[in-house]
Amino acid sequence: ARELKLFAGAGVRHRFCCRIFCRLIEHASTHPDAAALIEEAVARRAGELSRNEFAHFVVAHVMEHGLPQHRAIAASSVMESDFACTAQHRHGRFVVEAL
Repeated sequence: ARELKLFAGAGVRHRFCCRIFCRLIEHASTHPDAAALIEEAVARRAGELSRNEFAHFVVAHVMEHGLPQHRAIAASSVMESDFACTAQHRHGRFVVEAL
């Protein structure tokens, strides 16, 4: 998780790196370093990431497999962003369904 922290913002949006974040959320979200990375890179920015072509998969994984505090932070981030736009967006609707 420490290695991913350097390029987490771009990695979440990357075609292949988003899958690494999904596996991290599934298998290592209780580890302190991974939990901090998930909260910083994904949960707090879930509103903007939910409309990205690849990052929406990571946000949906947080909603399905993340820790309760990550789910709460991500849900509030999505709700505070332009929720109507996200719900109608091509990629954002998957995140709204996961809420």
